[in-house]
Amino acid sequence: MFREPDTSFSHTFPKMNAVSKTYYSIENLRQLAVQALVEHNTDVGNARLVVDALIAAEIDGLKGHGLSRLPSYCAQAKSGKVKGHEVPKVTPIGLAATRIDAGYGFAYPALDQAIRALTKVTYQTGIAVASVTHSHHCGAAGYYVEKLAQKGLIGLLFANTPKAIAPWGGRDAVFGTNPIAFAVPRKEKSPLVIDLALSKVARGKIMVAGRDKKSIPEGWALDSQGKPTTDPNAAMYEDLFWTMLQRFRNSGSLGNRKRNFRFKNKLLSLDSTTISLCLNLFPWAQYRRAKGGVKGGVKVHVLLDHDDYMPSFIRITEAKRHDRTVAHDFHFKPGSIVALDRAYNDYKLFLYWTVNKVYFVTRQKENAIYEVVEERPLPQNRPILADQLIKLTGANAQEKCPHLLRRIVVWDKVKEREIVLLTNHLEFGSTTIAAIYKDRWEIEIFFKTLKQHLKIKTFIGTSENALRIQIWTALIALLLLKYLHHLSQFGWSMSNLATMLRLNLFTYRDLLLWLHNPFGEPPKPPIVQLVLPGFGQQ
Repeated sequence: MFREPDTSFSHTFPKMNAVSKTYYSIENLRQLAVQALVEHNTDVGNARLVVDALIAAEIDGLKGHGLSRLPSYCAQAKSGKVKGHEVPKVTPIGLAATRIDAGYGFAYPALDQAIRALTKVTYQTGIAVASVTHSHHCGAAGYYVEKLAQKGLIGLLFANTPKAIAPWGGRDAVFGTNPIAFAVPRKEKSPLVIDLALSKVARGKIMVAGRDKKSIPEGWALDSQGKPTTDPNAAMYEDLFWTMLQRFRNSGSLGNRKRNFRFKNKLLSLDSTTISLCLNLFPWAQYRRAKGGVKGGVKVHVLLDHDDYMPSFIRITEAKRHDRTVAHDFHFKPGSIVALDRAYNDYKLFLYWTVNKVYFVTRQKENAIYEVVEERPLPQNRPILADQLIKLTGANAQEKCPHLLRRIVVWDKVKEREIVLLTNHLEFGSTTIAAIYKDRWEIEIFFKTLKQHLKIKTFIGTSENALRIQIWTALIALLLLKYLHHLSQFGWSMSNLATMLRLNLFTYRDLLLWLHNPFGEPPKPPIVQLVLPGFGQQ
C-alpha cells in the first residue's frame, strides 16, 4: 500500500434520474468532516484525529475504512455509544510497555497516544509495546504503522474483532477478521506497508458494496447456510444481528431471567418454527408435509438463552430439514441444561449429551418402551404424579442410550392432562425439572413475536437471499425492541410496545422520554413566522 498525493475528491450524488459529481479539496473535505463530528457530540481535537485517519484511508483507496464510516461515527457519537469527548488515559508499565485506556471513545486519539509513546520509548530501549483497551473501531491499521516507519521504526499492529469468519468447510462465524499491519522504513523510498485482515476480504469492502447496491465476487462471503453468496447484504445482516446482540449482552441491556431458579447452570431452549411460503412465488422452498401434500416454507431453528430470552444460535434451513439433525450440530458446555420438545427425541444424542455432562429436559415419546428401576418419593402439595428412574428396553434403544434416565409425570391443571417429562438430570427436585420445561414456553413467545408483531409473514422479495435478509432484518428489529423494552420504565408489554412504535414512527419525539411516558403531552414545535418583503412590518 503506497500513498499517492492527490488534491481533490469527487463524490457522486443521486439526483432524480441523473447523476452529478461534486468536487472537494482535501482541506475543505477535512473541515466539513470535522464540523460534522463536532456537531454530533465530539471534541474538536478528537474529531481532527478521526478525520485525518479517514481521509488517509480514502487516499489509499480503502473505501471501507474511509469517509463511508463518517455517518455511522456521527450517529454513534451523538447517541453516546462512542464517547466523543473522552481523553485517553496513558499508563506506563515498566520501561518499555504502555497501556492506553480509550475510555469507550474513538480509537484514533488513543492510537495517536500509542504512536507518541512508542516513538519516545523505542529510541531508548530498542523495542516497545503499547496496548489500547476500551476503544471503538480502529480503522485502517496500516495508517499507524506507517507513521512509525516514517520515524525510522519497524511497526506491527494487531487488533481483535467480533467473530465473523467461518472455519474452512463451516458455516457459522467463529473467528474474528483480526487485522494485522506491518510497516518498515526504506532508504530514500516511501515505507513498505502491509495491511491485511485474516479473512478473504476486509469487512468494510462488503459494507461499501452493500451501501452502493453492488454484488460482491463469489468467495468473499457466505450466507447463513455456509453457501458462497454474491449479495453483500446476505452476509452483513446476519453479522450485524450477532454484533449488536453481543454488545447489548455485554452491557446488560436485555433484561434478566424471569424465573428465579436456584441453580447456576446455563439454561437454554431449542426449537424451530416453520414460516409458510407460497409455492408459486417461492418454488425453491418446496417440501412435502408429513400429513400429505406439498407446501412451501423455510424453517428457523433457534437456541434461546434464558438469561435474557434472546438467541445464542439461529439457523435458517429448508422446511423439510428435521429438527434432530440440527440438534447434532451443537456442542454445549458441561453443566448446560437444554429444554426441548419431543421432536428432538434421539437416544444417540441423549447418550452423547449424558457422556459430556450436558443435561436435557424433554417430553417422552408416547410409544417409548422402558423399565422402571426406582420409584422416588413425591413432593407434598405439588402437581407431580410420578418420579421414576428408568432404563430404555425398546429395540436398539438400550444400545443407543444405556444410561439411566428419569421419568417425571406432571399434572397440567389448566388443560387437565398429564405431561410426561424425560431427563438425564438425576439430582434436581422434580418440581425444578417441571419448572425448567415450563420455562421452555419462552421460545414459543419468541417465535410468536417474530412472526406476528414484526409481520414476518409478508415478504418483499422472492429469492432465497431476499427471504433470508428479511428474516434477519426482523430479528434485528426484535433485538432493538427488546432493548427498548428493557430501557423503558413504563411497564410495556412487548406487543403493545411494537404496536405503539409502529404508530409513532413519523412522530418527532424524544424516544426515551416517550418510552417512559407515552401518554404525556408532546412538546409543541416552535412557531416560525415567515416575513415576506413588502408585506406587513419589517
